[in-house]
Amino acid sequence: MSIGDRMQQSERNDSSSLPIVVLGFCVPLAAYLFTLVWEPAWGDPAELSLQAWRFGVVHPAGAPAHTLLAGVLARFGPEPAIATNLFSALCTAIASALVGLSVHGLTGRRTPGVLAAWSFA
Repeated sequence: MSIGDRMQQSERNDSSSLPIVVLGFCVPLAAYLFTLVWEPAWGDPAELSLQAWRFGVVHPAGAPAHTLLAGVLARFGPEPAIATNLFSALCTAIASALVGLSVHGLTGRRTPGVLAAWSFA
């Protein structure tokens, strides 16, 4: 058995999902925070910020959980637009980590899980 085969076998047998959560969450969150819009933007971000502040309905289908949680965060944050953008970045980073965990669960390998999380982000 070659060294490459041993590495692949050990990676398949390692079911630790902590690296996937850390890499699948922290790297996208860092990227989102680096590119975060720190003021109200045109279009949907401004509408999301306003409706979160007012606890209103964004569109007919809406996103009630996002609106309610962002509204609570907007009350305690520095400014409603910044708080809403931070909340959206946090939610997307959490979703990226969940995608990575799902792929890890399907494949049993960490590398595809991390790559899937980063691709989703």
